[in-house]
Amino acid sequence: MDVKEGFCWRCSKALRRSPVNCDSCGIAEYCTNQCRENDAVRHKSVECPNWSVKSCACCQKVGAKSECSGCYSVWYCNIECQRRDWTKHKPVCRKWQKIVKQVASRPITSMGDYPFYFSNSFPNDLLNLQRNEMKSGQSVLKNFSILLPACGDLRHVMKTVQSLPGEFNGSLRFVLNDLDPFPMARNVLLLFLISSCEAEEVSNVSTIWLSFQLPRKDYLLLQETLSKLIKMNSLHLKMESGGMIDVNEQSYKAMREVWDGWRRYSCQIGTESCANIFEERKAIFDSDPMVSVGIQSLLHDVPQQHSSSVKKWFDDGVILPEAHAENTVTHYNPTFTGRGRESLLTTAMRLPSSYDFTYCIRSDCIPFQMWDYLDMVQFKTYDSISAMCHVFNTHLVAKSRTMIRNQRLSFFISTTEYSLIGSVINRPEYEGGFDRIFASNLIDYVRVGNVLEALEPFLSMTNPHAALFTETFNWYVGIDDAVWPTDEMTVITVTLRGMIDCNVSISDLNSRNSSCFHEYYNNTAFFINYLRGDKYAEAEGKGKLPKISDVSNRRGLLMRDFRKGRNLVVPFNRRVAVRTVNMLKGDVRTLEWYRAVTE
Repeated sequence: MDVKEGFCWRCSKALRRSPVNCDSCGIAEYCTNQCRENDAVRHKSVECPNWSVKSCACCQKVGAKSECSGCYSVWYCNIECQRRDWTKHKPVCRKWQKIVKQVASRPITSMGDYPFYFSNSFPNDLLNLQRNEMKSGQSVLKNFSILLPACGDLRHVMKTVQSLPGEFNGSLRFVLNDLDPFPMARNVLLLFLISSCEAEEVSNVSTIWLSFQLPRKDYLLLQETLSKLIKMNSLHLKMESGGMIDVNEQSYKAMREVWDGWRRYSCQIGTESCANIFEERKAIFDSDPMVSVGIQSLLHDVPQQHSSSVKKWFDDGVILPEAHAENTVTHYNPTFTGRGRESLLTTAMRLPSSYDFTYCIRSDCIPFQMWDYLDMVQFKTYDSISAMCHVFNTHLVAKSRTMIRNQRLSFFISTTEYSLIGSVINRPEYEGGFDRIFASNLIDYVRVGNVLEALEPFLSMTNPHAALFTETFNWYVGIDDAVWPTDEMTVITVTLRGMIDCNVSISDLNSRNSSCFHEYYNNTAFFINYLRGDKYAEAEGKGKLPKISDVSNRRGLLMRDFRKGRNLVVPFNRRVAVRTVNMLKGDVRTLEWYRAVTE
């Protein structure tokens, strides 16, 4: 589901002129019959059943066209078959309707946690031009504007830049927005380093970005850059970066307090004044009961040549270039510190200077999983996953540096609350709206309808490929069986699928976390009824339960139907098992919204 058009769904190689299609759904494409056979277990676990012709739940005849609108879990030939099956289906249907009401009544999760300096999800190419604008013949000279509300994640910028086709000659304008000044301060620091560094310093920027411990040269570069940012204001920064980095002045003042906290942080290794950052990092790992299980499973799953480097990273957090001598590290990285965990982030949050700076990165936010393992391997392979991550990150930094210096990659950055973003982007360059809006997992904290209402006005009216994306990480919370079955026979079936596809023996199962087999469990009906529940909450749990058409046509936008085909830009969900150096479960879902008049 996350393979780019024109590439094999199993091996990801470019397809020949006459690809081999799945004989059931016709959507999945392969380079050979062998790849199709090898992918049968995975593809026919979830994707194919969603996209293929359905069988009638009453008479089992293939070609059912009518979906039960009470639960969206079964199909029928016609109304007669549905009536004949009702006595049998009624308790099942009522169970699904109960889930809809359960979702509608559950409280919205608070928006808190540690600052997200590293994410716990995959990066996204937010344009996918080959399948969108370029496919329809739009000029590659077009300039694109991309809004990331409540998501100041630079990885999406880098992934988008990396994925640009060679013939693209336009420019990209990103608006990065997040209420939390800590990750945004780190973003601005990194962007300023990227834009101002010499070509030979690009690798040093990657070390500052990724490594928990720094060589003296990198630490001095970091300190010099922090001092410059502290002395400047937003206008000076814009001038220094050739107009490519523009920060809302009020946001800049808050970020200056973060930079000052990092500059003052005592982190020289081996000195009496050095803070307890190493112990604080260890305490975060030790306090998470799932870490030991996750690490054991990760060490089991990664390619054997990476195992020792993965273990080493958990011990010391060092990510350096392959040839760099680790005995030269002299300082802990102060940009891994900041505020501790907050239960709730609001516009009235405390100033950064009022916090005691401590190590503040979640245990499941791992630098070498911030990039797609398949991308890293394709670029350059090392035995050390840390070295491989560093060289790939350096490649992306270099590419972004070139675009910034060529006036083709620019940023506007703000810590404004997402629903007020219009007040800070009211400027000529954004009058035509945004070609893409990526709201990350904002809908885990705000109802889908509210997010769409706030952001739809900023989506381009003139680009027929303009799209808005909403992720959810926590949609399944409180819903039994949503991401893993409790029925013993289903557990066995799903586990066997994973074992076959991942070539896992029975003796290896004890070393693995069951979450690595989530992608072989078809939970589409659970997700659909989660969406219905979210919509039902808008009616405060009153009246008729919403239909899927009510869910997918909202605020002037249509939701791309993931049950009929793939999203056109950001995948609905991603394969996890083939990306062997992550601790993710594959439960993230991304909805793609577009204007009803564009298709």
